[in-house]
Amino acid sequence: MTLLRLKWLTIVAPVTFLAVVYVLLHTVFVSLHRFPGILALAAWAVAGVALFSFSVFLLIGRLERRIVQQNNDLSALLEVGHVAAASLDLSEVLARSADVVLAVTGADDVEVWLLHDEHLDLAMHRGSAATAFSAQTRLDRGEGLPGAAVIASEAFLVDDLAADARVVRPTVRGAGFATYWGVPLRHRGEALGAIGIASRTPAVAVDRARLTFLTGVAERVASAVANARLHDRVLGDAVVEERVRIARELHDGLAQVLGKADDA
Repeated sequence: MTLLRLKWLTIVAPVTFLAVVYVLLHTVFVSLHRFPGILALAAWAVAGVALFSFSVFLLIGRLERRIVQQNNDLSALLEVGHVAAASLDLSEVLARSADVVLAVTGADDVEVWLLHDEHLDLAMHRGSAATAFSAQTRLDRGEGLPGAAVIASEAFLVDDLAADARVVRPTVRGAGFATYWGVPLRHRGEALGAIGIASRTPAVAVDRARLTFLTGVAERVASAVANARLHDRVLGDAVVEERVRIARELHDGLAQVLGKADDA
């Protein structure tokens, strides 16, 4: 229900109700024009108005909650984007992003896996079951639910974690988790890793309205991962160039010393 539809509902519904009452009073319920039938008509009208008002208030409350949720999601995405843009410390970005996901979704645990060649390494965990999720910190590409998220084209939801054959960590299953979101980390088409969001309460993680939010977080985290790796690559190249320059200067200096010695 959108706000525009609600506006039209508050116009169309009362008019329709009055029209139906008018037609019934002049066809089927002619006797209601006289006492005590008029009391039954009044009670019916009051009940109809009360039911309509209650329905409208219910819809307004639902729209208000949706708006509040969207505002919270937007604020959280802005915060993740700010951290990702302002810091080259990847650990800080991952930790803050995981904390934001926990706060907004109400999930119990969040983990971030990063892809290195054909292996996934657990880069960050936040939540109540660190031992369960850290029991295995390296997976092959495509292995387990994090691996499935890496090769997936979009986020997916596991409704029954205990029965899913892709779970390769018995400690996670044994910790009582019920649902798991797998969200791929991709930057310009390149797979960089995955985010996993786990919850012991099915109703928390089954909220599919969070898909857009989780995808937005993943996009910003993936951008931060790509920037951090690019910075490390550039810094590594600069270090190599500096070492070559120093070696060349040492070589030239040694050649000059040897040349002077030969002249002597």
